[in-house]
Amino acid sequence: MLKPKKEHATFVITAPAAVALGLLVAFLSVRVSLRRGKMGVALGDGGDTLLLERIRQHCNLSETIAMALILMGLAKASIAAGQFLPHLPDWPQVLTLFEALVYYEPTPVVQLNLAVAMAENGRPQDALELVQELGRSLLDYQPFHAVLADLARRLG
Repeated sequence: MLKPKKEHATFVITAPAAVALGLLVAFLSVRVSLRRGKMGVALGDGGDTLLLERIRQHCNLSETIAMALILMGLAKASIAAGQFLPHLPDWPQVLTLFEALVYYEPTPVVQLNLAVAMAENGRPQDALELVQELGRSLLDYQPFHAVLADLARRLG
């Protein structure tokens, strides 16, 4: 597992945005719990379409929240540095962020995004090795195959 580098601590995500997203996750979690209690369902959705919808809303946010925070941080850093959208993405900064994120949240999707950042920073062979390690866990995830195809193209 990668450990965060010293420079990771200098990149601060806006706390109010992180708190707001955290509260939204908590709100969605409570909605799922309340519906589960009302329907008497401990696991799964029990065939209840409203419960399924609430579960999916909660899961979708949980899956994308890390990327949202990273993008907010990139935007903040870009503006602070006097750079604007034409200069994005700053692949070295993206790599630094994903190296830090994978330390705290080493999910296969985060690791796949780390591999993309590695490839964009001139390390396609390292990226391919990481992607191949993830293969079994992401076979049903379409972006996995897109990344794998891009790495094959880069490496010939």
